[in-house]
Amino acid sequence: MDLQDAWDLNESSVYTRIEFEADSSQLGLGSSDRLLLRMQYDDGFVAYLNGVEVARSGNVPAGQPTFNTRANVGPPRSVSAVLSFVDFDITSHSHLLHDPAEGPNLLAIHGLNASARSNDLFLLPELVSEIRTLSDPIDADVFYSLDGSDPRLDNGELHPSARSYAAPIPILEPVTVMA
Repeated sequence: MDLQDAWDLNESSVYTRIEFEADSSQLGLGSSDRLLLRMQYDDGFVAYLNGVEVARSGNVPAGQPTFNTRANVGPPRSVSAVLSFVDFDITSHSHLLHDPAEGPNLLAIHGLNASARSNDLFLLPELVSEIRTLSDPIDADVFYSLDGSDPRLDNGELHPSARSYAAPIPILEPVTVMA
């Protein structure tokens, strides 16, 4: 959402609210699973899940932020750092999620600039349920990719980057696995 035209250039923060549904039976969240808030941001943020603070960037002052709270000034973040997701493990807050029958869930982000005169503010959240266990093996060929692309083309054929799963996949650095 581009807020440039509506932005009051004398303010240093913005509030965003994102409603979503989560079916707890599909989330997993067993003993070895995680709930992650992945954020791209500039300059800072505080995140709330259904009204409870679940994460904040390291440059936000302690305490409850207000409409004019500013992110602490530090070394500027590079464009590549701003556009790289930072993962915040919020598994301990997964109990805050509720089923659609109870109404939508709400992810609220309070975005903070370091200055009221700053001409940039960027927030891109992702809420991810990371399931790290496998069920009983299936009797089918499984294909995957390590670049985040779907291993199938739109016509059902295999993508050139698709690999056949035959053994555990050694992962030595952050990657997006699609199967």
